[in-house]
Amino acid sequence: MIAELSGDEKYYGNYADPAIFNKAQQKYDVRWSTADEYLDAKIKAPKIMWLRANNDEMSTRNAIGELLQLNAGVTNLFTSESPAPALYFLKKNDKNNLNGCNHVINQLQAAKHKKIGTFNGKDEYSDERDGNVADHAYDPLRYYCIIPKMNDLPEKPIEIPQFSFNGHLRRTRINRFRNYKGRGLGR
Repeated sequence: MIAELSGDEKYYGNYADPAIFNKAQQKYDVRWSTADEYLDAKIKAPKIMWLRANNDEMSTRNAIGELLQLNAGVTNLFTSESPAPALYFLKKNDKNNLNGCNHVINQLQAAKHKKIGTFNGKDEYSDERDGNVADHAYDPLRYYCIIPKMNDLPEKPIEIPQFSFNGHLRRTRINRFRNYKGRGLGR
């Protein structure tokens, strides 16, 4: 389904809720996660290598707020006015935009902190988000707003010195992926 909807689009990062990496089920006599399911070679579909998204509520919420603020370095794509926000949502309508971001708009407006009590007649709230508010569109927005943007990344991958910590980490990840292939999990 995901491959069909994606068509020929190119993706530079497949970020997902960190919960999909929890090995909470068993398959092929090993502990298994939803992320492992997307790499299973026995499933006849393109493989998806998910990356763990940043699930820190405060930093992602702050990133959304910063992108919605007027920024002197940003020009509005539609009116060419500046300052403008760096994040826009297109609303669904019956005339010229049959697809839109109505769910994320509604959930962004509805997102609120969890109420923990009352003090001197005033409501007090925690830093946690209220779990009673739908967030299926809001969470991907949070993940998107915190990832490094493509124009912030170097044009060419940086060479990692072989005997550095990052070189060791890279070799470990490559070996782990090769082990997945050996168990029928890789490509």
